[in-house]
Amino acid sequence: MSTGCDDGDTPENQVRKYIQAGSDAVEKRDVSDVKDLISEKYNDTHGNDRQMVLRMLTGYFLRNKNIHLLIDIQSIYFPDDQHAEVQLIAGMAGQSASDFATLLDIRANVYKFDLRLIRDDDEWKLVNARWSIANREDLFD
Repeated sequence: MSTGCDDGDTPENQVRKYIQAGSDAVEKRDVSDVKDLISEKYNDTHGNDRQMVLRMLTGYFLRNKNIHLLIDIQSIYFPDDQHAEVQLIAGMAGQSASDFATLLDIRANVYKFDLRLIRDDDEWKLVNARWSIANREDLFD
């Protein structure tokens, strides 16, 4: 899976494609594709490294036969040309939903993510993530 940098692509478009590739990999329940998107240097405030995140995802995939995501990218910021910071809301459910109101009606899991990406060998990789349960204000600002 390539989420590399295309000469005709802006950094913002590259990051948006990266987020879409991650969403597609999770919906397909493909640990290998997700692994390709995470830096070997990954760490987070929960004490997880890359292997632990992949183990958590594998468990989630085993418990959930169907995974549907609804992603709302709230912001993309580039502190420099090698790093990107992304804030997004992700709704996760066992069935498809067209909007976040529908996700709340079916009691889906909705989280707010702060992601830090690094450009590694001309591809974006996740190097750090923070997440929390999203509240109504996050969804309907």
